[in-house]
Amino acid sequence: MRNCGICKATLVEGANLCTACADALSKPPGFCAEQLLSTALKPTEAALVDCWGRVHFLEDMTPIGRRPVARGTAILEASVSRNHAEISRDVTGLWLLRDTGSSNGTKVDDKEVTEPVPLGEACKLTFGGVGLYFLPDASGLISNRVVASTATVRPEDLQLAAPEDEPAMPEEATFAGFPKIETQMFRSSAGGAGLLDMNGIRVQMTSSQYELVELLVAQMRADAGLPIEVRGFVPSATLVSSVTWDSPYPTDNHLKQLIRRVRKMLESAELGNLIESRRGFGYRLRCLPIEVAGS
Repeated sequence: MRNCGICKATLVEGANLCTACADALSKPPGFCAEQLLSTALKPTEAALVDCWGRVHFLEDMTPIGRRPVARGTAILEASVSRNHAEISRDVTGLWLLRDTGSSNGTKVDDKEVTEPVPLGEACKLTFGGVGLYFLPDASGLISNRVVASTATVRPEDLQLAAPEDEPAMPEEATFAGFPKIETQMFRSSAGGAGLLDMNGIRVQMTSSQYELVELLVAQMRADAGLPIEVRGFVPSATLVSSVTWDSPYPTDNHLKQLIRRVRKMLESAELGNLIESRRGFGYRLRCLPIEVAGS
């Protein structure tokens, strides 16, 4: 038998958190495990524990935010800022949490963080609407190695996974650099549909198709400062919640069908396969959508 890593209640084998401690963490509607990613090149014994009981080990300085990074904790949820907070260990060994100018705030045990706050055993941290526990020593918890998104990642391992419904591309094609395409989008004043213009090639789209591409274009432009390996991804949950659907209860299957239709449409327009998927990160454009001069 094991004990809960937070309250020490008796657990069944194979768990890190009891139900009560897991339920005490904030979690936005629809938030899923794939939206919380962590990589640590030089992990310490300290860690964050999410509501699924997964362990996210910390480095001496760990940034936390919405954008995927080569090292740190990425929370791909709208309430979390791109550069939300950071956890660091000072020369005395004390762990500190600092908010780095987030829009929706950071809390420790439900108290707003306005200056660096020392962290103790089993503190409850909240970033925007997402809660995590802090443990200064999580070495006794069960490793979650089966969850690829939270495994330690080496720089040479940061390669793009092939989309689930299309064949893998050669490695040199993935890293050769994405093409720059002049991109404009025009929303129709009637009916909600829209027009995509890429290098002068115009594609008429339905409302859901237009909104999907609009989100991918906006994210790729917003992430201009990120390495190309992680730039421009939009989580599946964000797309499902942001696009207008015919169904009142859209699912990942609705999104996959929409992605297939848009891919086919862009290929038919001889623009190529411009949508890429990466497990745990979501979808992005396989090009750099630059704005048209003077537009």
